[in-house]
Amino acid sequence: MHEEGPAISTTRQSSRAQNDNHKIVSSGSLRLWARRILPVATVSLAILQFYHCLHLTGTVGRQIQVVSHDDESQIMNRTSILPRKRQSIPLLSLNQASTTDAFSTSPAFPPLPISPRHRTFGACLMVKGDNDLLTEWLPYHFTKLPLRHLLIATDTDNPEDPQQVLERWEHAHTGLKYKIVNVSEFESSMYGPFLVDDSENGLQRFNRDLKRKGLPPVNSTNDISFQRNVAHHHLMHKQVAMISYCTQYMKEQGVSWVTYHDTDEFLVINQKESSVALKNGNTTVVDILEMLPLSNKSCHVLPRVTVGALENFTCPGAEDTVRFANNNFDSFSIFNTLRFHQHANLDDFSKNRFGKAFVNLFHISSKELQSKPHNIHRPFPNSCPRPLADVSKSLFFLTHYVGAWDRFQAKGDVRRGYAEWLDRAMISDSTWCCSQQQHTWLSQFVRQVGLERARYLLGGSSI
Repeated sequence: MHEEGPAISTTRQSSRAQNDNHKIVSSGSLRLWARRILPVATVSLAILQFYHCLHLTGTVGRQIQVVSHDDESQIMNRTSILPRKRQSIPLLSLNQASTTDAFSTSPAFPPLPISPRHRTFGACLMVKGDNDLLTEWLPYHFTKLPLRHLLIATDTDNPEDPQQVLERWEHAHTGLKYKIVNVSEFESSMYGPFLVDDSENGLQRFNRDLKRKGLPPVNSTNDISFQRNVAHHHLMHKQVAMISYCTQYMKEQGVSWVTYHDTDEFLVINQKESSVALKNGNTTVVDILEMLPLSNKSCHVLPRVTVGALENFTCPGAEDTVRFANNNFDSFSIFNTLRFHQHANLDDFSKNRFGKAFVNLFHISSKELQSKPHNIHRPFPNSCPRPLADVSKSLFFLTHYVGAWDRFQAKGDVRRGYAEWLDRAMISDSTWCCSQQQHTWLSQFVRQVGLERARYLLGGSSI
């Protein structure tokens, strides 16, 4: 009604000679236009805009579909058709009773092709505050291994629920099978409860160990070095129980290849040792195992390379990947494989420490699988050699990321103090791993699952 006033006033000024009846007709016509014709015109315009948006959406969708089949450089250079940032899909909160409503409005994805079980990997993980690491670790190994079976053992005082991350993988129909169990459900039943010997005898044994290492003794069980020793042995107790529990589970599921490395460790195919990998950047670990006379080998040692936390260097050739990730994924800030590139010298055991291993369960005797594992580095000593190997000559190895300080201390581990983090964070002795082109996992993952599904799985920046 506010728009009628000026129009009526103008009509009166320009048509003073007209009779009153004509004025009434003019005013009535304006009211008719405002009440009937204007709404119809507005609706028509909205319909036109809606169909225009559909046309644009279809165009972008077709462009994205084409991109998903191009090589890496083409994928990375076509980010102009994509929005700079995308709102992350909120993850399920811990106090939600049902997941159905939480995912009812999320995008629907067609199921990915199912890989034969003998051509896939299983993984055994023990986690504590690792949801952000899982966001990168899962798609990386889904692509590189390929990972299709997962058992996650949550630590007894884990502050997060990995179900929040894994439900996305289930809803996106990726074919990833998983089981989540708390360590407390099997630790004691496997090898008995962990007993903390904080008596005088325990302190004496600890001091004897220190003496053998040429270190001075401590005077109290409250000493930080004693507490760290207790934490280390308790972790080993839980790891051994987890290995046994998970190995039994994977064997029951018919999974042959199983790896035991952690969420801050990423398995790399050594490009310099594998001509197969050089010929085809999409080659998986299983592809190489089947192409080479290694399929009957029961255990493969994975030497480790410790990667520092400096961000003042990017591997040559990785710039496009970093730009693409920053443009398309809110979780880019937690992609260790794209942030940190400087690492320890390959032969520096003091920084890299012992390696890990992956095994073929069907080439290890049932007797050994049922026996108590040695440790996380050498789970089955009759089948696995000592976890020491030359990284440069190993077909597979692990990059072990220190991460930023907030990530390093997220586990609440007494052994992970600021001094320990700073010492590792400053590691910058080598950039040899740049030759491995580890960053290419992201473009491979996008090609494999599609950009929108990749965004859905990687979109959460805070978990």
